[in-house]
Amino acid sequence: MPGQTVVVAVAPETHLGLMARDLAEAGPLWRRRVSAASIEAVAHAFAMLGLVSAEGAEAAMRQASQALGLRGAGGSELGAWHGPACDYWNMRAQGRDALAWIPRAVAVEVAAVGQQPQTRHVGTALAELSAADNAGHSYRLQWDGGRGSHRLWIGEVVAEPMPEHGRQPPNEVAWFELAAVGGPAARVVLAPLPAIQVGPAAPPWPTPTESYLAWLSRQDPAPELGRIGGRKVVAALADALVAVGAMPTQSPLLPPILGRQKRSSHPDVPLAWPHPVHLGTPPDLQIALCAALPFEHAAVVIEGLSGWGEDIQLHIYGWPWVHGQHWPTAIPSFKVRAIDDLGQEHEGQVGTWHGYGTGQGHSEFTLWPAVPRRAGRLRVVVSTLWEARWADIDLPSR
Repeated sequence: MPGQTVVVAVAPETHLGLMARDLAEAGPLWRRRVSAASIEAVAHAFAMLGLVSAEGAEAAMRQASQALGLRGAGGSELGAWHGPACDYWNMRAQGRDALAWIPRAVAVEVAAVGQQPQTRHVGTALAELSAADNAGHSYRLQWDGGRGSHRLWIGEVVAEPMPEHGRQPPNEVAWFELAAVGGPAARVVLAPLPAIQVGPAAPPWPTPTESYLAWLSRQDPAPELGRIGGRKVVAALADALVAVGAMPTQSPLLPPILGRQKRSSHPDVPLAWPHPVHLGTPPDLQIALCAALPFEHAAVVIEGLSGWGEDIQLHIYGWPWVHGQHWPTAIPSFKVRAIDDLGQEHEGQVGTWHGYGTGQGHSEFTLWPAVPRRAGRLRVVVSTLWEARWADIDLPSR
């Protein structure tokens, strides 16, 4: 009909097979690398979005390898490309019942116990501390990352219950006592946590396919491809999602990606990037939250918030959290943004990631642009490809 776009969808496996066949006909090495990266991007996207099974996508990769030798074209190890997508869906299938690292309590405290030599790392000193809660249950302290000097360490410590015959750790802990051998004890009190309002939010884009494409298009491509090659890979993914009927044909993402709008050859960059937060400097503001967000297919806890003037960091636990992928399969498991009560939006820049068990992780997200001191509340929005949830956090005077 006039004014409408009609798309005759093909099966995802068929589209991957056609891409693998075209790879054998690619010309110079650079084009073969772009074609190989495009197949990898499309195969992972199809598997991650549930459009094709891992076996079907792997068959297309194998066909491409047999046709040309994918590794020689700048690809990756066979069988390893789809690992993140497979891991993600396997973890979702297993469910949240067995998750052992979901935070149940968070404390913000500065405790000095004993004296440590200047040459020792804080993790070594923690291993020699005894820790017990108000019910007498013992804990093993683990240094969970941070920075510092021989005089001061700023970071996070995880208290893991030690197995005791016939005893289970209490569901509610009021305080911990830390003590060095022969030294005085220091008590860390777990104060009542503030009541945090949470609720469902609209995802960043109307469909998971649009979110996936948007998140990939904002990342830097592999150096051997350059920005031109990276744009071609993203365009190939957009074409593939449209071809299989998974992408809305009227999506505003498509014109700039497929070249139907004039665009600069340089990517959009912010006027300034967030300057590094000096973790060796004690924060001016620390809030313990332990706010669980009501995701249906994920587990997310906003553990707390730290502030250095206008620099705000959110400490977030998440599952399923797949980490360490390379481009073009490096799609974040979680995205974080915040809107302050002045109407300004802030994007969460992910920092150091720590993994616990299978698919459980923790990271800091630094909000950028910085949060003005006069802002008194943040609505934090955490998103996956499929869901988004918000939490309102009050900020004290800074």
